[in-house]
Amino acid sequence: PWHCPTESSGDPRHADIVSAAPDAAWTLAGITPAHLPIAAAVRARTVIGVRFYERFLEDAAARGMTPFEAFRGVVAAALADVTSDRHIMSATPISRRPAGSEDVVGDFVLSALIPLDADADHRCATEVARACIDATTQPMEDVLCALGRPAVDGHLFAVPLLIGWTP
Repeated sequence: PWHCPTESSGDPRHADIVSAAPDAAWTLAGITPAHLPIAAAVRARTVIGVRFYERFLEDAAARGMTPFEAFRGVVAAALADVTSDRHIMSATPISRRPAGSEDVVGDFVLSALIPLDADADHRCATEVARACIDATTQPMEDVLCALGRPAVDGHLFAVPLLIGWTP
């Protein structure tokens, strides 16, 4: 399991959190995604109603997190129930577009690597995710390559789970 950045002794670094994850975190139900062709990817999408979203928002706020942070926890628990994987490495898109640059054409979106731990308490999971997002300054492919887990052309990303959220 991963430790909360505020509980660790020493300086928490993004690469330390990501590279310290157990090897099983880079698989999902024993499958290594980087070994599968892109055609094997599964995309799940759903729309939730306004009332459900409002309850989700209230519950997340009561726990000191955003709805998306709470959503990551729900995904981790659901995948743990289905696959028995308690630790899963995920990625999520984040924007690094500077304020006032709305008219500038460029690729300001990076993917933050975020470990999901179905056994972590909500506060710890939120702190780890925020630390990973704050430390994201390079494209995910560069980080994966530095960690010895490069993306392979024609295959899925080396991260088994990409999580997005559009309220």
